[in-house]
Formats: sequence, structure tokens, C-alpha cells
Amino acid sequence: MLEIFKTAAGWGAPQREIGVLGLRECGNQNGHRRTFCASLCSFRPLFGVVALFIVVAGCAKPGSGANSGSDSAHPTSESERWTDVSAGGGFICGLTSGGRVLCWGDWSYPSPGSNYVALSTGKSHVCAITTDEHIECWGQDKLDQLDAPSGSYTSLSLGGWFGCAVNTSDEVRCWGDDDKGKTDPPDTLGAVKQVASGRSHACAVETDRVECWGWDFHGQLGLGSGSMIAVSENYSCARFGGWHCVGENEYGQADPPGFEDYVQLSAGDTHACGLTEAGNIECWGSNFDGESDPPDGTFTLVTAGESHTCGLTSDHRVICFGLDHHDALEVPEL
Repeated sequence: MLEIFKTAAGWGAPQREIGVLGLRECGNQNGHRRTFCASLCSFRPLFGVVALFIVVAGCAKPGSGANSGSDSAHPTSESERWTDVSAGGGFICGLTSGGRVLCWGDWSYPSPGSNYVALSTGKSHVCAITTDEHIECWGQDKLDQLDAPSGSYTSLSLGGWFGCAVNTSDEVRCWGDDDKGKTDPPDTLGAVKQVASGRSHACAVETDRVECWGWDFHGQLGLGSGSMIAVSENYSCARFGGWHCVGENEYGQADPPGFEDYVQLSAGDTHACGLTEAGNIECWGSNFDGESDPPDGTFTLVTAGESHTCGLTSDHRVICFGLDHHDALEVPEL
């Protein structure tokens, strides 16, 4: 999935960062629906770092099981609160101030620990960075996507069935499904400050230069420049004097509104969302199930998934909207 940063907080050292992906304005839908979820990556260590994503507002299509703009929010207890959230392929995971990762929706794998500072979700797996900077993964393991490399890491981003992470030497390491060469970052990469993974490709930021690798069927590797990135199924976005995206754009997901320079952007399967400086979420692209109809409120993070979107509010609540398949919008109480 993708990443964006905001200082004073936000997918570099000494503050740990993590990423996110995609965006655009809602257009007419032709009734078709895809079921892949963009990998999102969003880190937020408990040291005052905030990672940001994007939101979209679009035309809603009422449908069975859809939640158009309504929310599933739970106030947090005084002892524990939500600090991060990542939308995967039909499920969602959140990170608490106590270091726990809780997942809901189409998900049945318990978290192996409770000492995490950052997380990212893929199509059917989750990885998180521990307090001692190691990566732990759980969920389905069809293509070795749970076999994260050893070492110390500062950020990570999961794609469909693979993942990439930045280690403490600012190097990228990838693992899992290597189809199309997506787990083979180029030797030309220098010091990396952010990495973002999609379905069949990945991108990394070195200062203001973006380098991508993997499948390029839709031209999704052609970013070139940017200080932040967001990657999804078959499109990529970068922030460089505003946001621009390349790659597949059937539903307008690669056309972010040009009037807003989002502080964070998150790319979902066929929709994307951005976070404004004021903390509002705006979304674009597909809107079959209300995934591009964000509620009002002040948010610090947005994460776009398959057919659903979630945001973290300024008072540490998680609010989700879109398709409520397998109770994906039912945020657990802490």
C-alpha cells in the first residue's frame, strides 16, 4: 500500500514513517466491480509521528450491504486508544496505544504479539514492526508473504501478496510473491525514505526522486519525481507540487482533484482518498458501495481499501465507511 508524511509527525528517521496510496474524483460507474484491495502502508510510531493518507468524495451507488457515508465509530477508553489503521482486502486492522493489532471483517488470524509500533495490510496478510524494530507477519501464506527478512526496520508497506520495508540503513528489502519482479528493487536505489507496494509493482522515494519496479502494463512505474508516494493495484501517485498519478484510471482513481495539495494520500483498489490540511477526507474514483463518501469530521489519517475506507479521527476514534461485508465496518471497542 502507500504512504505520506506530515511533520510534527508522519510511510524517515529519526521519526519512523510509513506510507500509503492513490486518488480521484468520482465519475459514472458502469456497474462492474473489482475485488482486489490495494496494499496500504501506514506507520505511526508512538513517538509523535503521524502518517497521512487520502480520501475521496464521489457519487454513491446504493446497494445491499453498502454503507454510504455512515460511520462505525467507537470512543476509546482512557487506558488505550487507536493510533493507526490500515485497510486490507475485505478486512481492516488497527493499532492501539498499547501496541496491540486488532483486525476485523473477513479475517480469522489472531495477532501473535502485543508490542507493535507500525502496521500494514495486504490482500490477505498483515505485517507489523515490533518495538525492537523487527517485522512479524501473519495471515495467509500462499506465496511466502509471511517470510519477512530479518534485521531492523523503520517502515513497511504490503502489496497484494508481497511486502517491502526500509531498514535502519535506509535500504529496501522485499519478500513474498516475486511475479513481475516486484520483490527485486533496482540496484540503483540510494538512501530510501519511503517505500510503497501495490499489486504487481512497488515504488520508493529517495529525497525527491521516485523509482519504481515490477509490472508496468498500465504505465504505473512512470512517476519520476515526488517527495511522498501512494501505490495501489495498477496505479501510482506522488506528491510534487501537488499530487499526480499514473497508471490505470478506468474509474478516475488516478485523477486527484487538482485544487487540493493533500498532506496524505491513500490509494485503494479503484478509489483513492486524501487528507486535507484542515483534517477533512476527500475521495475520488469508484463509489459502488459508498467507499468514496466520507463522513464529516477532523481526521489525522485515511486508508483506502478494496471497497471500504477508514479514517482515524483527531480524538483517536476509527470510523469506516463503504461495503459492510463480513462486518468490515464494525470497529471493535477497546
